[in-house]
Amino acid sequence: MRSHTTNCARGVCVRSRSAHKSAELDASDAIYDEECGNRYNYKCWRKGGHSLDKKQAARLEMYNAGNCDGAVGTTYTLSGNGLYSGDQLQAGLCYNIDPVVADTAEALASVDNRLSVGMKSFKPSCEANGSRTLIHVFDDLNCGNELYAERMQQIQHFGEVSGATAYAPGVCQEYVGQSTGQSGTKTKAIKMNFLWLAC
Repeated sequence: MRSHTTNCARGVCVRSRSAHKSAELDASDAIYDEECGNRYNYKCWRKGGHSLDKKQAARLEMYNAGNCDGAVGTTYTLSGNGLYSGDQLQAGLCYNIDPVVADTAEALASVDNRLSVGMKSFKPSCEANGSRTLIHVFDDLNCGNELYAERMQQIQHFGEVSGATAYAPGVCQEYVGQSTGQSGTKTKAIKMNFLWLAC
C-alpha cells in the first residue's frame, strides 16, 4: 500500500511517496485474546504483552515447624546461572541467595548448619562417590570470597526424596533441625519451587 505525504515549510511544499507494509505476526501456536485484539492495540501492551521474560524466581520457603501449614518464617530467593522456578541446581555452579542467611530459628542454618550463617552465595557439588551433597559457601555475591571450603551437608539427603532423586518443586520437606540423622520429631520444614542438586 502506497501513501503520499505532503510537508510544507516556509512556502515550500514537498510531496513524497512511502510504502507502508504491515509486519506479519506468526500466530500458529497463539491463543487469541479478545481484549488484546491485534498487537497494535494499547490494551495488549497494558497487559504486558511485550514482555519476553515470564519466568519466576527460584524461591525457598523456610518454616519453623515440622510441616508447611504454618506461616513462612523466611523466604529466600536464589539466582544465578539461569536458575528459575522449576529448574535444578547444577554441580559446580555459583548461586546467590537473598537475604543473607542469618542466625535465627527461621534461617536455613537452623536446618543444616552447612548452609552457614553469613552465606550470600554457594556452589553445590557431589561427593566423589556420589552419595552426599557438598556445599562451598561464600560471604559475598557471585562466589568471590570464601566463607567455608567445600564441606558435606549436615543432612545426608537434603533436598532429596532419597539418594539421587530430588524432591519435586512445591513438596514440603520436613527435617529434624541440625541433625545428621533424621529420626525423631520433625521441627523444621522447607518448600522449594526448584529442585536441589541430587547426588
